[in-house]
Amino acid sequence: MPDAFRIITSVDEAERSATAGALRVRNAWLQSDESPFGVHDDDDQIRGYLYVKHELLATARDVPRLTKALDQLKVEAEPEHVDDLGVVRLRFAAPPPEGDRPRTVPDLLPLVRRLLAEDDEQRPAHVSPNHVFAGEPFYDGGPANAARPSRTKSSVKGRLGKGVHVAVIDTGYTRDIHPYMDDHITSTGEPELDAQPKDGQIDYEAGHSTFVAGMILRRAPQSEIDVAEVLGPAGFGTEHDIAQAISAHAGANVINLSLGGYTEDDQAPLLLDAALRRVHPGTAVVAAAGNNASSRLMWPAAFKRVIAVGAIDATHERAEFSNYGWWVDACATAVDLVGPFPRFPHGVDAPEFDGWAIWSGTSFAAPKLSGEIAARLSTRRFGTARDAAASLVNDPTRQHLPGLGTLLAL
Repeated sequence: MPDAFRIITSVDEAERSATAGALRVRNAWLQSDESPFGVHDDDDQIRGYLYVKHELLATARDVPRLTKALDQLKVEAEPEHVDDLGVVRLRFAAPPPEGDRPRTVPDLLPLVRRLLAEDDEQRPAHVSPNHVFAGEPFYDGGPANAARPSRTKSSVKGRLGKGVHVAVIDTGYTRDIHPYMDDHITSTGEPELDAQPKDGQIDYEAGHSTFVAGMILRRAPQSEIDVAEVLGPAGFGTEHDIAQAISAHAGANVINLSLGGYTEDDQAPLLLDAALRRVHPGTAVVAAAGNNASSRLMWPAAFKRVIAVGAIDATHERAEFSNYGWWVDACATAVDLVGPFPRFPHGVDAPEFDGWAIWSGTSFAAPKLSGEIAARLSTRRFGTARDAAASLVNDPTRQHLPGLGTLLAL
């Protein structure tokens, strides 16, 4: 075996080992009592999904029926006020146990639906879990690999993107590391980098929005980016919070959703559907297709209103981790990309991460497209961002890859 090949193999194995270790820590936290989220495994994860413990979602008109059904099951629920999306979140205390084990949301739903089907109204009711999504998801959520420190840096310069507003709905953005980015990014708060769990190591998706925004600014350096923090540093966020952020940024030119997840019975998530209906008709909504090497529908990418982006490698083959299927609209290279990242840990002369990282995943293919849409819109050759997106995704002169859509050389 040539020495060069032996070195490459050992580096790859080391990377996989580090990623596996980081995932074990993350998933142990996810399934711990500290986590507010539950994991529903069904048929060897074929129909598994993540959900918020002790919460349900229902359309506003179905809340009285749902509350009555929960009362019959001795579950005391507290509905929130109705917002402009017409979907209500109901929070409840732990339901009475089933035998010798706690009763979960997936246990409760079929009981609730049976009671709703038997009530006097005789019409279907819309009730679902408050699903949990993650940045660059595979089944339990997570990037294709863990971020790795990079000593290589990338530069941002150019005039494209001026006057274009991009919303990045993601983790929190870490300021005071990249001055150019700070000048073009609006964000609130200072995200923690070691919190889920707090163990002295950088959390699995801390820095995610910084890397995503860097991909956008590389294509559209003068664009204005509004980062909305809906994912914690471990990368998990709720359907409710993501929907609220989409609604709040419904007028942006481009909305980038480098996040996603699976749902109960693969049905369209109730609140995300309502939020996307509020988005301005000219807004381009771009989402990562996911990193589970699967054709299972990943939401929100699978919505027809959304442009789903998969990942390819340098040879234009499907990246081994990328999801695929009829619902994926486009693909771009997203293996071993170099991008901006926070510093971690703080206050040391030689931090493990010094502002740059190497990362892979469909989460970084999606913002490449978002950035290119912003760049094209700024040329004023297109009336809306959706028109600019169509010029890329629906271009008949571009190569089309089965299960990955239009190949974009970005």
